[in-house]
Amino acid sequence: VRSTAPDRIPLPELDDQQKRELVGYLAGHWQSPEDYVIGKFADRDIVFLGGWPRIKHDVELVQRLIPMLYSAGVRDLGLPYGSYEFQDTVDYLLNAPSYDENLARWLVFKQFSFWAYAQYQDIYRRAWELNQSLPADAPRFRIVHLNYRPHWELATTEMSAADSQEVWD
Repeated sequence: VRSTAPDRIPLPELDDQQKRELVGYLAGHWQSPEDYVIGKFADRDIVFLGGWPRIKHDVELVQRLIPMLYSAGVRDLGLPYGSYEFQDTVDYLLNAPSYDENLARWLVFKQFSFWAYAQYQDIYRRAWELNQSLPADAPRFRIVHLNYRPHWELATTEMSAADSQEVWD
């Protein structure tokens, strides 16, 4: 679908030679999304994945990456939709002798209820399954929560014009 918005710059037209070069590059350098991400760790310590929140295939990609990350020597996965205040609970969940579905659900609901899709909960399950498959003396895979827990009880529903100006100053 093309935008009809007047402020959009149209994509440039490609001549046949440019199209052949681009198609040739893609054909010679194609990788699966998983292989592309894992390959980035060859010369990087940290890789940030972008994606749209609540898009099923993006979250399923993260799930599929977990065992591949571990095999590539990556032991930590930072998640932006989990609160650091519950890190001890995450660590417990991923190393518990049996998987606690209710605890995983609690973690995603405790942050923001709109993250509580099954696919987000399944990220914890995938990491737990990986840890269960490892020898007892192997390092464990860890999910690290990178967000904070908003204290909604401190929010107000009304703000004076003077108060709102202070926020922006």
